[in-house]
Amino acid sequence: MNHEREVPRFFQIVVAGVIIREQSVLLLQRREDEDVLPGIWEFPSGKRNFDETSEEALVREVKEETGLSVILERPISVFEYTIETPTEVRDTTQINFLVHLRDPQQIVKINKEEHQAVCWFTKEELHSLQNISEETRKCALMALLNQS
Repeated sequence: MNHEREVPRFFQIVVAGVIIREQSVLLLQRREDEDVLPGIWEFPSGKRNFDETSEEALVREVKEETGLSVILERPISVFEYTIETPTEVRDTTQINFLVHLRDPQQIVKINKEEHQAVCWFTKEELHSLQNISEETRKCALMALLNQS
């Protein structure tokens, strides 16, 4: 008989904003003290709540994480991943949307509780960037290519 405690498993949908400006893509770096994926570069993103659409969730998450107001253009990619912690397993589907800034002059103001850095990366910089998932790198490069 197995006496190990079964950890809860659940599905989640994450929506992410791929924001392009002047041939660069915006990425945020997670804090080093995060329990999940510390220090990784990612798009502004977050979990979709039960009572909201993907568009509502993305507009909310981008605003919370960057202070930016955005308009969704279209979904551009989807990828899946699993996050395992000692207390849970999250089977995640991430939908990446190309979004535009409502006002191109907006200034990014990151939420320091979740992220430690923000940067606009060019295609060349993305190729050599460390601490980024290959799925995120591929999506960012594809978005930049389509904007050229």
